[in-house]
Amino acid sequence: MKDAFGYRGYRALRFASLRQRQRLSCFPCSSPQRNAVERAQILRGRTQWSADRYFVGEHDEELQQAEKALEVAGIYARYQAALQRRGDSDFGGLIMLATQLLEQYPEVLHEQQQRYQHILVDEFQDTNPRQLAILQALDRGNLFTVGDEFQSIYGFRHAAVELFRERRAELSARDATLLLAHNFRGRPEILAAINAVFSPLFGPDFAALIPGRSVDADGPQAPPRVELLVTDQRGWEDATADPSGALPDAPRWYNLVLNGRMLTIAGGKWTTYRKMAEDAVDQAQTMAGLEERPCTTEHLQIHGWTKQSIPEPNLRVYGADAPAIRELARKEPALAEKIHSELPYIGAEVVWAVREEMARTVEDVLSRRIRALLLGARASIEAAPRVAELMARELKRGEDWQKQTVRDFKEVAQNYLAPA
Repeated sequence: MKDAFGYRGYRALRFASLRQRQRLSCFPCSSPQRNAVERAQILRGRTQWSADRYFVGEHDEELQQAEKALEVAGIYARYQAALQRRGDSDFGGLIMLATQLLEQYPEVLHEQQQRYQHILVDEFQDTNPRQLAILQALDRGNLFTVGDEFQSIYGFRHAAVELFRERRAELSARDATLLLAHNFRGRPEILAAINAVFSPLFGPDFAALIPGRSVDADGPQAPPRVELLVTDQRGWEDATADPSGALPDAPRWYNLVLNGRMLTIAGGKWTTYRKMAEDAVDQAQTMAGLEERPCTTEHLQIHGWTKQSIPEPNLRVYGADAPAIRELARKEPALAEKIHSELPYIGAEVVWAVREEMARTVEDVLSRRIRALLLGARASIEAAPRVAELMARELKRGEDWQKQTVRDFKEVAQNYLAPA
């Protein structure tokens, strides 16, 4: 009977200890040096007590974990002391300090609650408990969260997708949720392919994507809208076993394809373009027997790089191109005027987008070049006729085109307006 009680007691203590460690290890506690050591000592003490009294020699691994926790706690204590000496804080410390500020100073909490009319949190599926505590403190019925549990990727920062699910369930009970399934960027053919691939993987919880707008029918010679890239499956065998789990590292970021003496590079992204260039040149040297030279892309600056200070906030994103836009406004003063009083953008930016950035519709300009749609949907709708007028002059288009491109933009922008 004693042994049975001991086993149950051991299991209960171990479970409680592990759960406590899981709850408290997300971010530093108010007294990190003391608490970290105490938690490790408790774990070691409980493990040692259980092993000595009931399971001698059977739980060395648990004891080793407790010893390791004590070692880490000592390193953590020195790390925290170094931060305090420097007057610094790490990411976790910033979250903890903000939480303490709101908890210990009611006047600060009240001021921050009144500061925001609405609070919008995107990517809510990647929220951790400490971040949620801050949001809950600020929430006065004005918290709006958006997320997708299938995109939860920040577990390494203790994000818990369960928090997203719990809030969704709570709001669903009050009929306060909305499923965002309409996609306004992808063509129907692409969305259909995505649905066909991911629906079997994710099961009944997967929400099929719905085309948000109709598109004109293509002619008989139109190219295919969806092409499948067949890749090596090695390293992906277990990826479909648990769709909610982390995928293994991708077999490749980009491809170098040899076809006779033709070298093709495909794929990649901005963060890998220098490596792509180096690999392509190295392969070309090998293929053609060229003299080997060191790669120079590491020190090449991308377009727009400049050391010059740009005084106009709305032109800083253009970098080295800012003087050219400024010159457009100087030569034609009307282009120096804002396209709308509530937006920071001027007419010269519209002209620049057409001439240098291949903008061909009002949506191109207001949504993809100057991002006005995200700053103010209503103001962007009101600015659309002026933008269309400037574009028509550059593209040599008539009034019918202006009216049509404004209508197309308004159809998209309506979805960015807050409900009345």
